[in-house]
Amino acid sequence: MKNHVLGLLASVLIYCGLGFLSGCNSGYSSFLKGSIAELTPTPPPSEEEELPSVTYAKLPRFGVVTRDFRGNNTSTPITPEQNLQMLHDIGAQMVRLDVAWAVVEKSVGVYDFSNLDRSFLPMRAKGLKLMLILDYGHPTHTGAWNAPPKTAAQLAKWSAYVTAVAEHYHGDDIMYEVWNEPNLSGYWGGSPSAAEYVAVLDAATAAIRAVRPEAYIITGGLSPAGEENAPNRPETLLTVKNRIKIL
Repeated sequence: MKNHVLGLLASVLIYCGLGFLSGCNSGYSSFLKGSIAELTPTPPPSEEEELPSVTYAKLPRFGVVTRDFRGNNTSTPITPEQNLQMLHDIGAQMVRLDVAWAVVEKSVGVYDFSNLDRSFLPMRAKGLKLMLILDYGHPTHTGAWNAPPKTAAQLAKWSAYVTAVAEHYHGDDIMYEVWNEPNLSGYWGGSPSAAEYVAVLDAATAAIRAVRPEAYIITGGLSPAGEENAPNRPETLLTVKNRIKIL
């Protein structure tokens, strides 16, 4: 079975506000450094070693982040149709979008995608690929919208949500990004933790693979935060590459 995993967030937006998809440079290791002693670092590929072209051949070269497909930006009103037209005009091939846990599971155990479908289905019909961000906590299950699942019970609820997303949205035009900027306390609901993020990543990966074994899974995009050697520095997330073999 092929593992279509982009370790190091190869084609993911590092900044939420950027309007284009870009490759990351090679530093991504400080967020997890020293936090996961049980992981043995994997040597980076040599310059002579070529990346498997089959894995990356179908990835879009240009994508955007947008949050206004439902026309809910009151300062700059825009309809979904206008947004789609602009994406077409600039030649975008992929759109990065949140599929927030609390939005999907408003009633416990009930997953409602109807609101997201009104935005997502027209994009797919236009041939756009979707990078779906599986993100944030759930007030009922984890205590706050940004609190990550930590206990076994919370991770089980998280896995159920991820399974529901993967069952509803899957295909060659769908990619999954696990969380957004987990190295920021505002999005992690407390001090960023490498060990906690890997637990969330592991649970999401297993849930997705059970539904779509060949899915593309991407680690969470990071913010360029923290002072040198700070535990939330984005460079540390390169250590997550040690977990890629399980994705």
